Amino acid sequence: ELTASGADGPGSIRTTENWAVFGGIEVDVTDNLKVGLEYRHQEDTITTRALEYHITQFIPQSQIALALRQNPGQIVTNAGEVAGRPSFRTASFDADLPRVTIDYRFNPDLLIYAQYAEGNSPGGFNPVDAPQTTFDEETLTNLEAGIKSSVFGFDYLNLAVFKIEYENQGLTNNYITATGGQNSYTANIGDSEITGLELEASREQFEGFQLTGTWSYLDAEFVNGLDPQQALFRGGGYCAVGTTATILDPTQPDGLRRIPANAVAGAPAPGTLCRDLASVKGKRPPLVAENLASLSARYTTASPLQGYDLVLGADLTYRGAFFAQVDNLLELPSSTKLNLQVGLRGDRFRITAWGRNVTDEDAAEGALRFVDDPDAGGRTNPAISSALPAAPLGFQGTPRAFAVTPPRKPTFGITISYDW
Repeated sequence: ELTASGADGPGSIRTTENWAVFGGIEVDVTDNLKVGLEYRHQEDTITTRALEYHITQFIPQSQIALALRQNPGQIVTNAGEVAGRPSFRTASFDADLPRVTIDYRFNPDLLIYAQYAEGNSPGGFNPVDAPQTTFDEETLTNLEAGIKSSVFGFDYLNLAVFKIEYENQGLTNNYITATGGQNSYTANIGDSEITGLELEASREQFEGFQLTGTWSYLDAEFVNGLDPQQALFRGGGYCAVGTTATILDPTQPDGLRRIPANAVAGAPAPGTLCRDLASVKGKRPPLVAENLASLSARYTTASPLQGYDLVLGADLTYRGAFFAQVDNLLELPSSTKLNLQVGLRGDRFRITAWGRNVTDEDAAEGALRFVDDPDAGGRTNPAISSALPAAPLGFQGTPRAFAVTPPRKPTFGITISYDW
């Protein structure tokens, strides 16, 4: 497919081989107190091989001739490799992951617990023409305590509080390839802390009518970290090499890039380090809503049709506002969706009419930093350039753009099922 940024890359084949040993022991210290110890050692081998294709294999010559920055002989590869030599890379990661759980049961309806656990996500490879070709392993440490109960007439009433220390958190960045296309890579931005709570409950209000609800609250922020894209946003082209964000300058004694003395008006003060402009400390991680909630209602009663129950249901979901990017400037609004259903249920046969997003909630599902058109303003090809104006040379980079995922419109249907 051809876009304003060029031909889409064909992607890569990525394989993961994992082996692990796991063991655990659970001890009844008393009749009510239980302690569990678990340990896992694992090794992951990550292998990636980039694919490539000749542009004429899938795109007609007539389209190639009209496309921006394309030529009939182009080899398109996701990894920027020389034609005929797709990349093949492999690396191994190992981790030791313990977990400790303590349970205390006051009575059959009430249990409290505490847990300590460690987790990881292995590193991997970026395209070889990306600003960085690899990314490191992510690790986290989780402390959690909570209550699991069936008190006050609830089928279940559970509460959990937790704190997570997330190290080497990886986020996706974009860059312009040598052929003018758009590609992405993963960078380990820094460390974040997440504290929160989760509440879930379910209760039969009266015969046949069940209410179930959930609520979670997340307070998340970076405690340290550097994102070159943040430096590019705050320092523009002064914190870039070509179209690629950077905080480094090998010509300087300390190897760091600075805002020059002849910077245009509106730029950061001359001498400001791009590294300082890249700081994301105190920012909220992107795509993480502070509040999530749901409420479901089900009513089941006998129907006039012999052998079948009438089932009525409603599901209300709420997602709070969240930021699309680590700079915390583009915020997507909160959304509330309502789903409804009505049906007949027998021992084997069931028919249900349903509606999803029946209130036509129009808040976007998500947004991704996607395309910065390097030809904006007609600097290279006025005939096919976007209408976006060129930014001041040397300060702001190319215009920022986002790919937005719209919500699904109200949808209605009927589902019929039969158990053999």
